[in-house]
Amino acid sequence: EVDLRRLGMGALLIDIGRVVLDDPALRLPGRLSNEDWALVRLHPQEGALAILAATGPGEEIAAQIALEHHVRFDGGGYPDLGGRRPHLFSRRVAVADSYDAITSPRPHRPARTPHEARQLLHRGEGEAFDPDLVEAFNRMMGVYPPGSLLRLGSGEVVMVTAGAGGRRGAMVVRDGSGELLDVPEPVDFQEQRVAADLLPDDVGIPPASLLEAAEAASS
Repeated sequence: EVDLRRLGMGALLIDIGRVVLDDPALRLPGRLSNEDWALVRLHPQEGALAILAATGPGEEIAAQIALEHHVRFDGGGYPDLGGRRPHLFSRRVAVADSYDAITSPRPHRPARTPHEARQLLHRGEGEAFDPDLVEAFNRMMGVYPPGSLLRLGSGEVVMVTAGAGGRRGAMVVRDGSGELLDVPEPVDFQEQRVAADLLPDDVGIPPASLLEAAEAASS
């Protein structure tokens, strides 16, 4: 329990160093310049220092996670640790953080689907990511993680949900004619009926609204 709390704290605070380095240029659309990237690459060190300054003895692992969350499994990435492999907790956070980054929109690139994110994690096994942790993550998330938006062969657009015991279900958010439903309807989800993975922009409403509507409909 103590380790989980420290892991959770480190995971939540990995980007706290960006507060120190906040620069409007980093939020502009388009690719970052070399100077901008150099600034971004300082945030792990700044975050680790901030956590150490605000926490007490025994909490150093949270600072280590912040410092190492961009260090690759093979010792590459940043900051340079002299080829040393990052801590197990840092490797766990790196997988989850990369998945979140890939599936979230950024000023310099659009979001990608959960399915694409899982494929990218798989390609990075053994180099960027710990292969055992990628396997565990993908097994936990499943082929279509909760929140995935899919177009079925029938033309309906559904959002994957997690029910009791982690069992996957789905809610129809657009019917076969493309009309957005005011209240999502449950549907028997069969993966072989999937015609396409979609992004929230393809559906036309914020994902948070979809989740809230789906929870309300299932309660």
